[in-house]
Amino acid sequence: MRKTKFGILALACVTLGGCVLSLHPLFTGEDRIFEPTLNGVWQDKEGKGTFTLRWFADGKFYFLQTELKDQPKGDFNAVLGTAGKYRFLEIVPRRPDNIHAKSFYGGHFIQAFSFWKVTLETNLLTLTPLNYQWVEAMDKAKTLEIKHEQQDGGFIILTASTDELKAFVLKYADDKSAFSDGLTFERKK
Repeated sequence: MRKTKFGILALACVTLGGCVLSLHPLFTGEDRIFEPTLNGVWQDKEGKGTFTLRWFADGKFYFLQTELKDQPKGDFNAVLGTAGKYRFLEIVPRRPDNIHAKSFYGGHFIQAFSFWKVTLETNLLTLTPLNYQWVEAMDKAKTLEIKHEQQDGGFIILTASTDELKAFVLKYADDKSAFSDGLTFERKK
């Protein structure tokens, strides 16, 4: 079951531009920020889907709902945060309310994080993931210097701590190979 859940997430990430999954978040509480202009409905310029972002009243998270071509709707918790001079949107799937994490069934759902470099202009939002193909090439060349595991199907998942993950992301934040193929959205409302 665990491999199936990761496989579905992996497929979704590859479809959305090759994002990399992590077992740990990129942000701690002090790194989180709120950007009011991120709230809204954003339509992908390439026609791949719609992202709807709403700020939770508790001030800790955004709610993200994705509507992607040929895929079911997705519900995520999202955090906007800073790492150095960069802003990233970190997402993690929401566990359905009727599946408690401490139940036998619910305990088999493993949540994985992905993070996207954010460029926000008035009515344009660009989300650029850490490029999966770049990570895979580094792994094959034995130069991937961050803790990770490789699934039976070959999919790489980062297992480094939040601090190690942040240091890795900051090291490569300006590398056009590491962060490439972003999705650009236009504000719908």
